[in-house]
Formats: sequence, structure tokens, C-alpha cells
Amino acid sequence: MIVVLIGPPGSGKGTQSDVISIQFNLPILSIGDMFREIAMSDEPESELINKYMKEGKLIPSILVNRVIEKFLSSEKYKDGCVLDGYPRTLDQGIFLQEIINHQSILAIYFNIDSQLVKERILGRFFCKNCKKIYNTKLDGLKVRDGCDSCGASDFTYRNDDEEKIINE
Repeated sequence: MIVVLIGPPGSGKGTQSDVISIQFNLPILSIGDMFREIAMSDEPESELINKYMKEGKLIPSILVNRVIEKFLSSEKYKDGCVLDGYPRTLDQGIFLQEIINHQSILAIYFNIDSQLVKERILGRFFCKNCKKIYNTKLDGLKVRDGCDSCGASDFTYRNDDEEKIINE
């Protein structure tokens, strides 16, 4: 089974993907995480993906589909997964249906106020070690000496968590 989570950045897809992954015993494939990983790698697509991400633009479907097909055909995801952030367009949805063949799809749409999305994105930061996400605007700064999960003290923001990019 493929569980598709659709909604704007900051809507809670990543948080809920963890819950759904455990419930259905499926690995998570976060498109945003996948592209951030590729952007920092030596893969042929890395420079182009990095350019689109820095500009806050959607990566063209032809490139997204090529990368997603590669991941979904890998051993880790061949029996299904929780897809966080894909598909984003109708042609991506049609492509997904074509490549998954017999697997069923469960789609969940996150409908959320745009102002709340902005607050979530502008306040989020994460632990570089374990990737636990925190938010200074909504939760208050709970981190004092280190990450609640792993104890590390190195935190960062995502490059694309800027108001200009959110508005685009």
C-alpha cells in the first residue's frame, strides 16, 4: 500500500507520517528530505535540484518523477511506503498510478490555514544529529542544553524556511 500525504509545507505531513508509518508498518519517503539529500550529494541532478530549492520553486515534474521512480523501485520501498509531499501535480499523480501497478493508494489531504503554516515554517529548526524538529514560535524554545531526543547541541534551520519562499 502507498499512503500519500498531500498538503502545504508546514501542514504536519512529516509529523503524521511517523504515526502512519508505525500504524501500517511502512517506511517513509519524504520528498523534501529526499531532495535535500540529493542536493547535497554528487548525484547528477544535485546542482539542478539545489537551484530550484534555493529559489523556492517547484522542481519540474519530469525530474521529480524520474527520481521518485528510482526510489520506489528500490528494495526499501518496493512493498509500499508513506509518501510525504508527492504527488504535487495531476501529472505526478497519474505517473504514480502508472508505476505502482497493483498497489492500493490511500490519500490524505491536510487542509490548514496559511497563516498557521507560515508560523510553523518560520519558527522551525531541527537537531542536526537526529533531525528532531522544534518550533520557537508555537512551542516556545524547550531546548536548553541539547536535543530532547539525542542530547546533541547542534541545531540548524532548513535553507528553504524563509518568508519569501513560503509566499512563492
